[in-house]
Amino acid sequence: MTAFPKDTPLQSRRWLVPAICSVIVLGLAYWGYTVFVSPAAKQAGPTATREAPPALVEVAQAETGTMKDMAEAVGTARSNEAINITAKVTGVVDAIHFTDGQQVEAGTLLVTMRSEEAGASLSGAEAVRRNAELALQRATALSNSNAIATARVDELKAQLDSARAAAAGARARLGDLKIYAPFTGKMGIRKVSPGAVVQSGTLIGTLDDLSSMQVDFPLPETTMAAVKIGMPIAARSDAFPDRTFQGQVTAIDTRIDPVTRSIVLRGTLPNPDGAIRPGMFLKVEAVIASRENATLISEEALVPQGTKQYVFVVANNKAERREVTLGARTVGKAEILKGITPGETVVIRGTQVIRDGSPVTVRGSNAGNGGPAKQSPAS
Repeated sequence: MTAFPKDTPLQSRRWLVPAICSVIVLGLAYWGYTVFVSPAAKQAGPTATREAPPALVEVAQAETGTMKDMAEAVGTARSNEAINITAKVTGVVDAIHFTDGQQVEAGTLLVTMRSEEAGASLSGAEAVRRNAELALQRATALSNSNAIATARVDELKAQLDSARAAAAGARARLGDLKIYAPFTGKMGIRKVSPGAVVQSGTLIGTLDDLSSMQVDFPLPETTMAAVKIGMPIAARSDAFPDRTFQGQVTAIDTRIDPVTRSIVLRGTLPNPDGAIRPGMFLKVEAVIASRENATLISEEALVPQGTKQYVFVVANNKAERREVTLGARTVGKAEILKGITPGETVVIRGTQVIRDGSPVTVRGSNAGNGGPAKQSPAS
């Protein structure tokens, strides 16, 4: 077995000195970096070496406009006037004088019942009346010569009054066999045919005045201070999605529902072409209040954070974040009660890539100073 020679003390120290020197140099370098270089780098951040380019945004000016506070509800359309045409007495339908869907005027004869029996009753009642009148005339002539008792004359007067009442009743029963239109309107589909035997109250048809429609709709009791007669309303129906029916409030109920805490309003909608029909479901919007000089911005400019709303305002090529107080909202627009004034330029697209103080470039503008800028469509 071969034995390796042992190093002498001098030979073992040759590699130790360079190693110690290397450790000292590395330590001094690390100490210098942590003391001088690292704090400055942390404080300067990434922008110390290169500044970020301005973000490209689209803007729009805050403007002054009219903002309306709207209350929404649902209701069912009702005719301005509507009745069911029914038989007043039991009898046989002699003739029907209207057609389905016919427009009729007030006083138009609609239905005639057979009247032979009622006519005979009226003739008998009239004969009794005439006889009572003649008997009273003879008695009155005799009373002038005291040839008849005064009590007898009074009795004949009572008989005449009774005969006249009987004749009037017979005439009214005969009149009940004819049904007239009480108002101008459109007839519905008739339910009976000539010759049918009908009972008192049997439905013969319907009559509706469609020239204007009524709609009853509930609003919360919190709107009581704002609702009033003449308040404008707008109604829409799924049957006519591209059409809005304008009207106004014509009546306000005197009571508040204790269960729903709402009050019922009645609106009237002009209906010259008869588009709205009774029973139609309507979505109603009522204008509770209107402000002419409201500050309006695009809803796209709003940046929500928790319960607060912010807007980025462009000034001197930089974005300034501001907290705003919102009012009412409409389609595409938001009312600003506090934080923005009309004429200021706000960011509507690009809010996700900017922060407070970020440099920005307005799309379609060479000035980039936050003033009025011509916008180009978003790419």
